[in-house]
Amino acid sequence: MIGRRQGAQVGLASAVAAGVGMLVLLASARLLPLTESTDFQTFWAALFACFGVLSGLSIEVTRSAATASATPARGPRLAVVALVATVACLTLLAVSSALWAPFVFPQHTVMFAALLVLGASAYAGHSTLVGALAGSGRWSTYAATITLESAVRAALVGLALLVGTGLFGMAVGATVAAATWLAVWLTRPAARAALAARADVAAPALTRRIGAALAAQGSSALLVVGFPVLLRLTTDASEFAAAAPLLLAITLTRAPLLVPLNAYQGVAVAHFVAQRERGLAAAARPLAAVAGVGAVGAGLALLVGSPLLRLLGGPDFVVPGTVLAGLVLAATAIALLTLTGALTQALEQHAWYLAGWLVATATAVALLLTPGTMAGRTLLALTVGPLAGILVHLVRAARR
Repeated sequence: MIGRRQGAQVGLASAVAAGVGMLVLLASARLLPLTESTDFQTFWAALFACFGVLSGLSIEVTRSAATASATPARGPRLAVVALVATVACLTLLAVSSALWAPFVFPQHTVMFAALLVLGASAYAGHSTLVGALAGSGRWSTYAATITLESAVRAALVGLALLVGTGLFGMAVGATVAAATWLAVWLTRPAARAALAARADVAAPALTRRIGAALAAQGSSALLVVGFPVLLRLTTDASEFAAAAPLLLAITLTRAPLLVPLNAYQGVAVAHFVAQRERGLAAAARPLAAVAGVGAVGAGLALLVGSPLLRLLGGPDFVVPGTVLAGLVLAATAIALLTLTGALTQALEQHAWYLAGWLVATATAVALLLTPGTMAGRTLLALTVGPLAGILVHLVRAARR
């Protein structure tokens, strides 16, 4: 169990991580040329989509470490899991980079691909460590690891801007921070002890479970964090070169809902588990509350969103208020999908949880391929896609 003080530490660490990400993206908007800001936001989205996928590793390691603390552990040491995950990630991404890098990063292909491979591989170790720390109840070191990684990222990106290395320096700073966990492992006995523990099951079973967790997290990460990559792959290069205002608008309209919701997603799962016998009715009030907040946010975005975006991003960052209001409603749809996914998990319908996110992502990609403006296709994909996923979750919850 986590105490009130430790819970506050974890909440603060999550807030710091979210705040650093927002500041970095705003800095790229303010200090880079428009096309370079687009390139950086696309790289950032790809990098953090990989991080989102690898959070599945953290979730499974957390479960394994927590179970192993109460039962005889028969699996490999978690340090070995970290090493194997890092090598596997490095190999898979490096070998496949020729297939995806030219399309995701048509500009600066080699540089961004190399940084993405290195950053994601380093983050595999980070995910294993934080999972081991959470599973063993070492919450103070867990919070310190997350906070330090974010602080190092902010410092390195800030240094890059200070010395004038621009796009390249910002990308390197964002990437190198993923290896911060090594410093924690070297200096904190609690981190070394966590990784020295064994998993609860043998390597084959653990590998299968990690694979399932990666698939589940990957399906949501691609739609929530990696959407700029999907937009890049489905948009003409000349049109996407000026996408920085729209990309920043997507990030800013999502943050007020998704950042706190993601931080306390575990609380939602616990709430639904405690009221599992009520089924779908247990989610009625949380869903209504999120929908109400989204409606109010959309109204505010319509009235003041456009001048606020220009204030934050600069005079080139012009997005109509109607589009911003639509993006807030789209963010609301994703928040609702996150809640229905938590309900499905609480009902132990993990296959349906994954199915809902897969349907949402597939629907969004299909809608991005339809004719229309970039903003129009974005609104359609980010609204209808999550609604399709919500329908999958609710149908199963209602049948339950």
